[in-house]
Amino acid sequence: MTQVIKKINNNLDFNYLDNSHLSIQINLDGFSFCILNNDLKEITALYHFDYFQNNLTLDNILNNIQQIVLEEPLLQNQYQSVNITIKNKLNTFVPLELFDEQLASNYLQYSTKVLSNDFITHDVLEKDQLVNVYIPFVNITNFFLDQFGPFNYKHAGTVLVERLIDLNKDSDTIKVYVHVSKNDFEIIVLKQQELILYNSFVLNTYEDFAYFILFIFEQLQLDRDVHNIILLGDIDNQSNLYKLIYKYVRNIEFLEYDYPYQSEILNSIPKHQHFIVLNQY
Repeated sequence: MTQVIKKINNNLDFNYLDNSHLSIQINLDGFSFCILNNDLKEITALYHFDYFQNNLTLDNILNNIQQIVLEEPLLQNQYQSVNITIKNKLNTFVPLELFDEQLASNYLQYSTKVLSNDFITHDVLEKDQLVNVYIPFVNITNFFLDQFGPFNYKHAGTVLVERLIDLNKDSDTIKVYVHVSKNDFEIIVLKQQELILYNSFVLNTYEDFAYFILFIFEQLQLDRDVHNIILLGDIDNQSNLYKLIYKYVRNIEFLEYDYPYQSEILNSIPKHQHFIVLNQY
């Protein structure tokens, strides 16, 4: 495991965190957390860890997380509130008007192998009339329940879609958002506040990235000379992923987003990065 980012604001008081909110993001390939001082409305810490190995089991991921918690003093405190997001491919979005909780496993069976003992839960995006149905990491959430007591949790796709829909409300054209992580990426297509498509893809090669984006453009009959791609996550204009897709789509930009709180940490990172963990409030 390697630590990629560790940023601490000078205003952070390790002895007084009762007024702070802790956000945790659990990925299959990494782990992030940030701290928001509720009184100052300021981000006071942002940490991110990558796992060296790919295709870890849930037990391996839990072991990595337990090691991080053991070694990081900030994760051994109690907080005013805690939110946790789980990022995996075991989810699907359903229109709220069609959702029946008793049929939760049916919604997943076409895209996910569902076992009889799988725990299935869902997030309701009331304003957007959507439901995100998913299988969480029960062993990991149980660990954090012991560590912090009760907390709120969501699927990372819920946070991503909910926030992007809100940002897209004034757009008059279809927008293609691509959220990139180390080993996978999500494509979200929006028309104003309507979700046209959400899908997650494994990132095995650079060519995978270009192929699936171009495939979505083709299937939705989008014009590469008209419709924008907006990138966010672990990507910049020097990355090979960016250089490859720029050969085929020239209308590419990085998400510009102004958070409702300030800090020297936010001023030191690109605005399109760490979007999910920084929006868990």
